[in-house]
Parts: sequence; C-alpha cells; structure tokens
Amino acid sequence: MPKLYVTKNLVYIENVSLSSNQELLLTLKSNKNNLKDAVLEIRSNKNGKAHYFNGNYLNSYEASFTIPLTNQYSDFIFELGKSSFHVLIKGEKDYISTIPLFKQSEDEVTFFEKDHRIGRDSQVKFYLSQLNFPVMSAKLLWAKIDATPFRRKVTRKVIYPFLRLLPLSKKTMVFDSYWSTAFNCNPKAIYNYMKEHYPSYKLVWVFDNPNIQVDETAIKIRKNTFKYFYYLATAKYFIENTNMPNIFAKRKKQIDVQTLHGTMLKTMGLDEPQFKYGSKKKQNAFLARVANWDYLISSSDYQSGISKQAYLYKNQMLETGFPRNDVLYKQRDSKDEIKERLGIPKNKKVLLYAPTFRSRDSFNIHLDIEKMRESLSEEYVLITRFHYFVARSLNVPYNDKFVFDMSFYPAIEDLFIVTDILITDYSSLMFDFGHLRRPILFYAFDLEEYVNDIRGIYLNFEEMVPGPIVKDTDTLVEAIENIENLSKEYKDREINFYNKFCQFGRGGEATKKVVERILTEPTPEGKSVPLLRNELKRILRVNSWYRIIFNKVGRLSKKDIIIFESFLARRYSDSPKAIYEYVKKHYPQYKLYWNVNKENIDYFQKHKIPYIKRFSYSGIFKMARAKLWISNTRLPLWLEKPKGTLFVQTWHGTPLKTLGLDIETVTMGGKSRETYRKEVIKDTSKWDYLVSPNHYSTEIFKSAFAMQENQILETGYPRNDLLYNFTAEMQQSIKESLNIPNDRKVILYTPTWRDNEYTKYDEYSIKLQLDLELLRKQFDQEIVILIRAHYLISENLDLSGYENFMIDVSDYEDISELYIISDCLITDYSSTFFDYANLRRPMIFFAYDLETYADEIRGFYFDFRLKAPGPIVETTDQLVNELKKVVSNSFSYNYDSFIEEFCHLEDGHSTERLVKEIFERKENNE
Repeated sequence: MPKLYVTKNLVYIENVSLSSNQELLLTLKSNKNNLKDAVLEIRSNKNGKAHYFNGNYLNSYEASFTIPLTNQYSDFIFELGKSSFHVLIKGEKDYISTIPLFKQSEDEVTFFEKDHRIGRDSQVKFYLSQLNFPVMSAKLLWAKIDATPFRRKVTRKVIYPFLRLLPLSKKTMVFDSYWSTAFNCNPKAIYNYMKEHYPSYKLVWVFDNPNIQVDETAIKIRKNTFKYFYYLATAKYFIENTNMPNIFAKRKKQIDVQTLHGTMLKTMGLDEPQFKYGSKKKQNAFLARVANWDYLISSSDYQSGISKQAYLYKNQMLETGFPRNDVLYKQRDSKDEIKERLGIPKNKKVLLYAPTFRSRDSFNIHLDIEKMRESLSEEYVLITRFHYFVARSLNVPYNDKFVFDMSFYPAIEDLFIVTDILITDYSSLMFDFGHLRRPILFYAFDLEEYVNDIRGIYLNFEEMVPGPIVKDTDTLVEAIENIENLSKEYKDREINFYNKFCQFGRGGEATKKVVERILTEPTPEGKSVPLLRNELKRILRVNSWYRIIFNKVGRLSKKDIIIFESFLARRYSDSPKAIYEYVKKHYPQYKLYWNVNKENIDYFQKHKIPYIKRFSYSGIFKMARAKLWISNTRLPLWLEKPKGTLFVQTWHGTPLKTLGLDIETVTMGGKSRETYRKEVIKDTSKWDYLVSPNHYSTEIFKSAFAMQENQILETGYPRNDLLYNFTAEMQQSIKESLNIPNDRKVILYTPTWRDNEYTKYDEYSIKLQLDLELLRKQFDQEIVILIRAHYLISENLDLSGYENFMIDVSDYEDISELYIISDCLITDYSSTFFDYANLRRPMIFFAYDLETYADEIRGFYFDFRLKAPGPIVETTDQLVNELKKVVSNSFSYNYDSFIEEFCHLEDGHSTERLVKEIFERKENNE
C-alpha cells in the first residue's frame, strides 16, 4: 500500500492495515506535533458517539494504534454509517483535536479497495473523502434468506401468516426496547431477572442493529428478518416499552406486556395531537396495537388513570412500579463503585443535567457550562445527558475534569445512583429520580413556551415540581450553592411528589412482582388476529370493489326507485321519514327503499319497511339505478352519485352553531381545518337540492355548504308536520310504550355533543353536568326526564341508579314523537329547540359552558343570550328553580318573535310543499 502524505505541519498516517483478528492497525506520524500522549478518536457522523484509543508511543513524532473492530461476541463495536477519525494531541492544558489530512500521491489512493466483512454481519470500508479526510463506512449485511426487499416482503406477507400455524413456544420471551434500538430500561430489568431466576427460558432481543452489545445469554435477532417473524409467530411472551409494529398479529395465548418508559407529563396516546387530530386510519392502527397489551405496568395511581384515558386501556394494570427502578433501592450503596467505573473522582459530588429533547433543529442548552465550572468545580462534577441530536454538537473536551458527557451511557440508573443533584426541565426522568429522595432543580428557561406547546402537558408544572424553577445559569449556580436550605424549603412538596408519583415500586421488588404475575397467572385468552383473512379482506375491501361495481351499474338507465336514509342509515326518522310516508301514499308508482346499516335492520324488518343493506352488493342495483336519493346526513366521500340520480339533502336542523365552511376552528378528532373544508366541498358537490326551514337558514346554507340559491328549497322541515298533526291517542300510545305514568310531567333533555369531547376519531364522550341526585330529591314523584343524547355519544351514557327517574331515549327512532309527549324541553345548543318552539311549550337552556362553547369550540351564528327562547341557566340549582315553575304550571314565555323568524313556514304542510317542488323540478329537468 502506498504511503499517504500529510500537508505541512499536520499528522499523517504512514501505515494502515487490517489484521487477521479484525483489528485496524495504523501508524501516525507528525513533522511538528509531539504524539507521546496522542489519542485517536473515531466519532460517528450520525449521532456524535465517540470511541477513544490510546496509542503505543514509538518516539516524539510517531505512535502506533491497534483498534479492535469487534467485541468478544463478534459484534462490530462502532456505529453504522460514516465515522470520522480525529487525533487528539495533548497541549499545555487540554487536548487539541486535529483531523489527519492527506495529500494523494500520483497513484489513486484509498485505504482499502474492497469492502470487508467484519464480525458476524457487518460490512466495513475505509476510504478518503473528497477533502482527503479518513472515513470509515459501515453497514449491515442481510442473511441470504433476507437479502432483497422482495424476499423480506414475501416473508412478511406470505410466510409470516403460515408461521403463525406453528405451536407456541411457551418458554420463549421476546424483548424490544425503544423501537428495537436499545438494550435498557424496563425490558432489560425483566430480562436480567429472567436470566437469573428462569434460566430455562429462551430470551430473545430484537434490534434494528444487532451489533448492540448484550451478554452471552441473549439471542439477538435483526428486525424484519425471517428469524424476527418466526419469533413474532411462535414466542409466547413479548416485553416492550414502546409499541410493537402494525405487522405484529397477536395470537391467542400470546402475552404482550407494555412496560412503558416513563411517567407521563407530556400528553400521550390519543391525547397527543398527532393521534388526537390524526386520521381514522392512524388512530385505529394505534388502538389496534394497544389492544395487544395484556398487561400495562404503572408507577402510580396517577399513571394508571392517564394510561386508561390516553390509550383507552381496559386490560390488566400491573401497579408494581417500573422494574428499571429496582436498582435505585438495591444498589444505591454502590455509588463509589460506579464512580470508579465512570472515571469520576470519589471525593466530588455529582450534578446530572438531563433536559428533555425539544427540536433537533433549534435546541440550545442555554447553559453556561464555563460559568458552572468556575463556580462549582472545586466541589462538583457535571454529568451531561442529552439526546444525541444535541450531544453530537456539544464538543465536550476529551479528558475534561469537570464535564462528563454520558449521553451514550446505556444505563441511566447508574447515573442516578451517583447523582447528588438532578438538573432537568420537563423530562419524565424526574419521576424515576424521585425514588432517591434527592434534590431536583428545574432549569426551565423556556417554561411558558414549552407548557403552551401544541402537544400540551397533563399537570400544572409550577405547582407539581418538588424543587425550585430557575431560568438562567446564575440562578442555577446560586441554587446549587444553597441546596441544603432549598431542600428544607421544598420538603413538603418533595413528600407530596414522592407520594403521588413514586407510589409503587418502593423497596425494589417491581421486577419480581411483574414476572411472577405474568408467568403464574392464567394466560389471558385474548383474540387471535386472523391475518390471512384480514389480508384477503384488504384486497377485497368494500369501498374498493363496491365502488367499481357501483359506478358501472350507475351508468345504466334509471328506474322509478327512491332511496331514503336517516342519520347515517341508523334510523327510520326525521324528514326522510315524513317524505317517505307522503310519497308512499301519493306516488304509488315509485318503489321506495331505506338504506340501512346491518345492525339496524331489525326495526325495519319488524315494521315491514322495505330496505336494502347499506353497501351490500345486493343493494347496488337499487341504489345505483335510483332516480332519487333522500338523506339528512352526509354520505361517504368515496361514494359517487351516478349521473341521472337526483340527491335531495334534507339536513337535520336549523343552524345555531357554525357549520361546514363557516367553521373557523376545527376541534373534531382526526381533522385539520383544511382537511375538513375539502371534505365538506366534496360532499356538498353531490347535493342537487338542500331543504331549508326558513330564510335565516337559507343564507347560512349558501355559505356553509357552498350552495347556490336555486338549489335551496325553502319549504320548512317535513319532520315538523307531526307537531301540528298529532292526536291525543298518539300521545298516549307513545307514553305507554315508554312506561311513563300519566300523572307526571315529562321533561325532555337533549344535550348537544361537543366537538372536542372525543376519545378517538369516531367516538365521543358525554359528561352529564346535571346533578341527578338533586333533581330526584326535588321532583322524584312529579317528573320523568327523558334524555336524548346525540348518536355519537349515546353509547357511553350511564344512568345506573336512576332508571325510574331518567329514561334513556337516545335509541328511540323518531324524536318528533318525543316532542309531542313532553311538557318541557331542556337543552343547551342543540337545534332541537328550533323544532320544539312550534309547540309553544316551556324551554330551559342548561348552558353550563356557554362562554367556552361559543368562543372556543364551534361559535354561534347569533347572540345566543339575546335570542334563546327561554331562560338560560348554568347550574342545576338554577335549573331546579325553573322546573318548579313548569311543574306548577306557572312558567310563561312569549315565543311570537322567535317563531316568526325561525318557524313561520312550518304549518303541518311542509312535506307536501317539498315533495311537489321536487317532482316539479325533476320533470322540468327531464
């Protein structure tokens, strides 16, 4: 190999080779610098992790180095990707870093002309960069069976489903930490316990990079290989602290233990914006992964509650504390031993600075380390622990006597044990360190910005932390120098912090408790994911093939068929019902069918109402060839309206809350404002006509739904004809069907749903603000309350204990029938009050969150306080006072002006006007 010539006054490499033991051998020379104490640094370009090697001193200007490339397990010990070489030359005080620059000879020069296989599965190449810097480049090699992307895809898509037919290996446990990137945390603690107490078990670790060093007991496998899918298919136990990938299809009697990797301060799961406002697909994929968890480890009651909320977790909670914190109790006396291992003087106290990661592009530590050195180095050393995006740019001097950068040290628990004072900000490691009952200082220089970040936090940070918050280096140094007095000052807060967040795991038995539970308890039966069937269903999914067939059938000539749908094919109700009954009587030449969900067909079968199953292949030839569609809600965006079909959108209420394109702030799950607006436009472009109950609504519909005035049929709502045409016999029949005594007043309560009260994309919650106990105490034998919740939230309504006082009528088919038996309506912002006003009966508005709802959640089209046709109350006590007037028949209100503005078209003949208008326009268009 030719010599490599150095530029003037710098270090150069004279000889370089690779030994049979896979060691890099090289000789450094310099024509100026003394290389007696020179150190060779090999630093990863990706994450900044550095390895240091002392040389063999030959003379003042020459030193040789032997660099091992593998460990005793034949693992490549350096980082994957590119690494640079630096020579650290000892100066008068510190080491000076220099890059060995090379000038090529006349021949083309490279370190090695070939790639070399190093260790078990790494490929390494040494070369000179374009600037003549020495570079080492390393990558992993795939086994032959996994050698190409196609082979790996075949394994994942085809072989893995069949591997799941093999018997489960009852003594195989798979570990995964931080998305297969580390050998640490709670999974490692459980692994160590299993290794010691259950040596007959096969313990398997999954890594993206299988060169990560473990011990001789562990079996290492690379992610997305044949072996990986084999163990996914056959192992019984899975121990993870983040989440398994979507491809993992859990089998019956496989056990998945979610250990988590910290107590939650920042929002997580469905509370986190990326999921909270994520798509339905994204949320469902996340919840499918959560559904795999048979056990979830918790550190406190607080953690258990947040976990249930953020993950919708319903399986077993292991309230044991985190296994990784056991060493904080069992090894806290090994401080000197760990200090010696880390090279930290035993006579120095330790500060650990470990901030949370903010942004890879913008984070600046805002900490004057030199000022800390000047003030504190006599008594303390400073350990820094940063995310690698930050660590790689710190440039902590080699062999620094004050700063010890431990950003890449694998076991943070060791750092906790030697630490006397923790300096952090919003990192969850504060909750782990809290077990040691030692001082914590919160260097929160960007507190307001971080707390108000879009992600959000669960706790009031300033009230929760067990130590002082400081925002600059001077104040931080002062706090460290005054730590004894501050510890006394914050003693009560530290006790509260310890009791709340370090509740479980005291004593160091968490790992034992976790392992004994999962190994000795009866195996949860669980459900086996039908992977082959799901893959087939994906290929044959309804909205793919159905749409293709539907579009082709839709090109055929139209028949005298009318399709009706109400509230997303759930009901036989509302304006579509009124139109159906009128057309059935007056236009017998048409065949009428209701589009109904599979789970809602019983009502239609019982009452012999013609229907088609929604999105069924059998219904295509009716819906795709129908001349008219009538619905009161949106249709799926993927469903195209056939040419020649007329779509009449009856809508389902007079607008109080902003609608469609008028919504400025979208707080609905899974939607941004831009996404929502695109959906609205795509949906309303299918509507040929839109029914309006009054001129006020017409003007709003034009802007909210991008409708032209000639598309809006201002006839009044057909559903409200019943409010003028009911009979006493009809009222009595409805009351009897609901078992309502005739001697009690009927109060109908129709709370609206809140856009922002959702647990996931299509699931909303309801939190009754009524004090039911107070109401029952006041009116137990005088009233019956019927509660009609929005269909999005009615499934979560729980009225246990109030069955004879409050009746859930959320599933009652037609709310108009509930109006006519009710003596009073209680609502908030639901559009039901516009309809109920036709009856001129008492209305009370229980608007407990009026300011928030109007200003932050949706916004109103008019001043609700001025126009609400009844008293507005905000507490149950105020509501009781108004209900007393209803019960005593002393309630009075003048509805004339309200009815004139919003109900003047409704006179019992809206259906007739609308149907005649539709058919007249239809004939003119034909």
